[in-house]
Amino acid sequence: MPAPSKLDQIFSAEDQAKLARFIRENPTISVDDFRDLLADKGLEVGRSTAHEYKRKMERIGEKMRHAHMIADSIATDLDQAENDGRRHRAGIEMVCAMMLNCQEQLANGDPEGISLKDFTLLSKAWRDLMHSIRLSQDSAIKGRELFAKEASEKLDAGVASGEIDPEAAARARRIMGFT
Repeated sequence: MPAPSKLDQIFSAEDQAKLARFIRENPTISVDDFRDLLADKGLEVGRSTAHEYKRKMERIGEKMRHAHMIADSIATDLDQAENDGRRHRAGIEMVCAMMLNCQEQLANGDPEGISLKDFTLLSKAWRDLMHSIRLSQDSAIKGRELFAKEASEKLDAGVASGEIDPEAAARARRIMGFT
């Protein structure tokens, strides 16, 4: 594995992700414009260094886009609870990015960068994420059931007290999907 570049040492992983996202969103940015962008951040680098780093950020951006597509596909299939959807989507995206990284290292003939521990941790992260999603879905189902029960009881009380017409209560139950 090559040594990290000077820019890798300067930029945090978060900054690198922001740069990769910026380059992905601005695919026509030239090397000179990218170099000027780095200069605006106080980093004077040569044209070849800027070109090399821009290409690296393009590859990272492509990985992020691919991981995002996979995460979208999985999240859609899972039909997550709405309130936890974003958190779970981010978790799925991170795990997918790790999977892609391992796959790329293997494809590039660099199995030394991947250990059995990496695969174990990755599978554990996936299992924990799926468990969290399942718990969230179960909680959402229980919440809907509790709401339905309470709403039904209030409709019954309203009918019993004469405040609500029985036909209106029945119609409300049908509209809310309680019957």
